Amino acid sequence: MTVSVTYEPYLSGVSIDQYLSAWRTGFGTTDSYSGGGFNDGANSGNQFATRGGNGTNYALIAGSESQNGLHYYREPLLPEDSNANLYFHGALDSIDLGHTLARDGSGHYSTGYLKVGFAGLGLSASEGAGVAGNAVHGLIHGLMRGDTSALEGVLDTLLADYGVSTDNTFAVIDAALAHGPVLANPAPALGVHALPEDLALVA
Repeated sequence: MTVSVTYEPYLSGVSIDQYLSAWRTGFGTTDSYSGGGFNDGANSGNQFATRGGNGTNYALIAGSESQNGLHYYREPLLPEDSNANLYFHGALDSIDLGHTLARDGSGHYSTGYLKVGFAGLGLSASEGAGVAGNAVHGLIHGLMRGDTSALEGVLDTLLADYGVSTDNTFAVIDAALAHGPVLANPAPALGVHALPEDLALVA
């Protein structure tokens, strides 16, 4: 899956880092599925959404391209602080951030405004992965705690192929993604002089 970035037009001059900083401040942190949860069931779905704490309307939506592709493992018999308990797993393909979480009749989550989306993340973790070293859990749980560092790291890795990073504005990143990977579009060689042996071959 190719990385893609979507955003509201009025955010075009804002960098991803600037947006995430504002989102962190607005979202804060949450210890529960505040006004959200999975869209298909108690512990699984192809979307997981939550609002931040203290009555904020800032929200996050984690998405999977696979039906019922995201899961949350919870085993009441295990201690809550066990590495083998209370973790997300499955296929994490997208993160949507914004303000005013909504859910339509089919259960699909969306945000009302200040909307941005990052797709093509390509992260996965199997059941049994646990907490430590689990990139899917680390990214989602990090966002739930108001920590965007894991998301920034994934995005910077993906965007590097296009010669941009989260330091750039949405408009600049949009243009770079439309142009394609840097290595797939090498600059033409200009002013390259033929060596004597090359000329001899031509003769």
